[in-house]
Amino acid sequence: MKKTISLILAFAVFCCAFSGYTLSVSAADRTGTVAVSDSLNVRSGAGTSYSKVGSLGPGDTVIIEGETKDSNNEIWFKITCGTVKGYVHSKYITVNESEPEYKPDADFEAYLKKEGFPESYKPYLRNLHAKHPNWVFDANKITPTWREALEGESVLGRNLVHKSYSAAWKSMEPGAYDSAKGEWIEFDSGGWVAASPMAVAYYLDPRNSLDETSIFQFLSHSYSEGKQTVGGLKSMVTGTFLANKFPENTHETYSHAIFDAGKASKVNPYVLASMILVEQGNKGTGKSISGTVKGYEGYYNYFNIRAYKYGSYDAVQYGLLYAMGTSKKYNRPWNTHYKSILGGSLFYANNFVNLGQNSLYYKKFNVVNKSSGYYKNQYMTNIVGADTEASRLAKAYKDILNDALVFNIPVYTGMPNDASPKPGTTGSSDNFLKSLSVSGYSITPSFVITEQNYELIVPHNVTSITVNATARDNNAKITGAGKISLTSSKQTVTISVTSTSGEIRKYTILVAKAADTSIKYGDPSGDGKISITDLAVTKKHILGKSILTGNKFKAADANKDGKVTISDLALIKKHILGKAEIK
Repeated sequence: MKKTISLILAFAVFCCAFSGYTLSVSAADRTGTVAVSDSLNVRSGAGTSYSKVGSLGPGDTVIIEGETKDSNNEIWFKITCGTVKGYVHSKYITVNESEPEYKPDADFEAYLKKEGFPESYKPYLRNLHAKHPNWVFDANKITPTWREALEGESVLGRNLVHKSYSAAWKSMEPGAYDSAKGEWIEFDSGGWVAASPMAVAYYLDPRNSLDETSIFQFLSHSYSEGKQTVGGLKSMVTGTFLANKFPENTHETYSHAIFDAGKASKVNPYVLASMILVEQGNKGTGKSISGTVKGYEGYYNYFNIRAYKYGSYDAVQYGLLYAMGTSKKYNRPWNTHYKSILGGSLFYANNFVNLGQNSLYYKKFNVVNKSSGYYKNQYMTNIVGADTEASRLAKAYKDILNDALVFNIPVYTGMPNDASPKPGTTGSSDNFLKSLSVSGYSITPSFVITEQNYELIVPHNVTSITVNATARDNNAKITGAGKISLTSSKQTVTISVTSTSGEIRKYTILVAKAADTSIKYGDPSGDGKISITDLAVTKKHILGKSILTGNKFKAADANKDGKVTISDLALIKKHILGKAEIK
């Protein structure tokens, strides 16, 4: 799949379709996988006559809490997938019967506590520990908070998906979607568009990668003598072009060439092979290694370094332009296959591994390398790239899965209680309003689809308003509109729009009541002028001889501090003497 490198020097919120989830597997629980091609309705009871409470997508993992029979004597599973809880017909679930149960392990529990893993991580880690008791999980406390990291990674263009993905995966933010044309804007050649905020949150959240395959995102990328072998590399690349004879006589096979490059650069050769396959495809059809691109004949860029669209250059041309340059540090020019593989390995070591971006996760999401600037110097923009490479890396380690593999797992402060939900295969991420108004009044500024904050001033005696809101997507859900009671002089009305894929956008109207102009401050007698009579009336109230209430009390509060005291008496006296003015 196409990816993009962002250099340091030139960097240009469903597992369940409508919910976030925390996997909590007890010894009595079974898990299952959704076996449908589209989506599966979750019902409030065992039968199609019960109401729909959510949806599951193909391949989603569910916890099976029990089973019951419907009126036709057919079995329905009671399941949980995040906050979606309900019933699905058993024929649509493939039960995972062979998973080992986690047995209470006091030493492991103490270790998790010592490392500082949040409770929401522990169910996943317990599950992995039951399958691979020798694996080691290290908690890496990340400096940016969860919110900061999510905002940093949500900058348009920083994370992309291919346009072939469903609408739920693609951003509808301004600059990402052209509403006039009804199409997404390309950020990189080949049909790559901005990922939706939900997609970014899903892959940024480490808890969504704590399974036997995706966890390899957290494995070290450093070369380890004896842990990585040519044999293991050959096993990993079986069925791909990297299993072929090397095109130059410097090495017997691609595996030998990549292994030597990894040893020389101190980078895990399994990682290097995975990167090449992601960049050039299993069949090696990427133009960057063809050596035949017009104007760049005889040059190669196996890792697609600097291969992104720039000016009049397309991604391949710009990457090959870099390959043509001269640099002893990175073995350029890359005018042989091995020079490109070795030079790219050295580049990756120097610009990522040696700077702390020492895993698939950290090269995808730079939340550790402050010197380069958080969220910059990220090896790829493809949001699923790290997860794709993790599956290849897991395959490379299949023969030593019982070893004490060490996984460095990110932990953020301020994380949500549940893992971030995965965008659905159906639905839209469109959570914009098409219109917003208040009956009888004009909001400020006038409604614009991309503006989320508004203000409104109403007369002092207004007790309620009616907010009218229409979603751009007729299937999106709106809450917070309708008749709103005004219980204070200033209050914020929040209108939430939830897209069919589950993303929420909030619009606010700050409603303020105008001052009561019927009240003349300093004139509690109500005769329309401030005189010695008002001085006497105010004095009696202060002394408790004649208590003022309602508008008379407000009028006596000359300094408008909410109470009537000697300060108000003094201000009224100054006004009468012409030494001050009550407004």
